[in-house]
Amino acid sequence: MNNNLIKHETNKDYGNENKIGRISEVQKNSYKIRFCGTDLPAKLKGSFYEQAAENLPVVGDYVTFQHNPIGESVILSVRERTSFLQRPDQAKTGVMQYMVANADYTFIVTSLNEDYSYNRIARYVSAVIQGGSTPVVILTKSDLCSNVWPYISEVESISDKIRVHAISALYDIGMDELKEYFAKGKTICLLGSSGAGKSTLINALTGEETMKTSEIRSYDSTGRHTTTHRQLIELENGVSIIDTPGMREVGLI
Repeated sequence: MNNNLIKHETNKDYGNENKIGRISEVQKNSYKIRFCGTDLPAKLKGSFYEQAAENLPVVGDYVTFQHNPIGESVILSVRERTSFLQRPDQAKTGVMQYMVANADYTFIVTSLNEDYSYNRIARYVSAVIQGGSTPVVILTKSDLCSNVWPYISEVESISDKIRVHAISALYDIGMDELKEYFAKGKTICLLGSSGAGKSTLINALTGEETMKTSEIRSYDSTGRHTTTHRQLIELENGVSIIDTPGMREVGLI
């Protein structure tokens, strides 16, 4: 079943039959499945623990599950992925860790202050392209930069597969350019360091406080981790946002 058909079948209730939902949150061995507008607590079927780590569900995965209305539902299988993002396991075991699946676009968010790093953006872009998602580099806080074009040109030189936007959510600069990505049924993953402006960006685009924000430290232009774990948020217009904890590195294959 291709991904478009999976999306169509998701949230349909077939009575006692197995159902298809989407992983909305993962915390260690605890899962939540988005189904019919509700996040259902879930656990893995025992056979998952005999499989390789890359086969475990991640946020954004479509899964087949057995619904339990009075307790934890059971995840039976992971549907075919159209894209993924991965990095080396933080325990340094050498095993790649799948982080996010089925993102149509990945917003690589970096601010035009001390957070800006060409090399880090290039690593993000490489990982996203390898994973099958479309990279979109968002240069935030453009109002603090006297000339954004050298930055735009530098980032565009990384790959002809990326698009670059310089924006200021505070002054509504360049925000209209991003609306084309927010089509119904699309999934957008957010990547970037703490304080880069991911939450502020989404709140400005949705017109409400969809995501919590935190102030950045003035002495090093970094912020606290507003997001502490990966999670999927559904907007009223049918777009899904996958937010990730602020991080500075993404491992490559």
